[in-house]
Amino acid sequence: MLFRSYLRNELIDVLHPVLPEIAKILELFSHIRKQYLSIGEFSDVYSQAVKSGDIPERKVEAILKTLFLFSFIGNQPRQITNQIFKYKSPEANLNFKEKICVHRGYYNALEIF
Repeated sequence: MLFRSYLRNELIDVLHPVLPEIAKILELFSHIRKQYLSIGEFSDVYSQAVKSGDIPERKVEAILKTLFLFSFIGNQPRQITNQIFKYKSPEANLNFKEKICVHRGYYNALEIF
């Protein structure tokens, strides 16, 4: 098994008890295919998936906070060139006014280029 698949599968295994639909949520990031995106972009794609019945409805904020807590996503501040991830800054919280970024370890597994 390739490392990229291993990392993705580990995230699914850890988050499945909290978010049973985590594999489908990760597919949304594959569908968007962006390293950096706004909260609104994710929210729009998520809402479409809920309307189509692919994913049960949850609060987008709660999903993103969970993904941030497990360092799948981080923040991309405007003035700073480094991203902010929970594993680097344990005291950090997700800033909903900034863009989010997918951790680069997941790029290949999610086909984000």
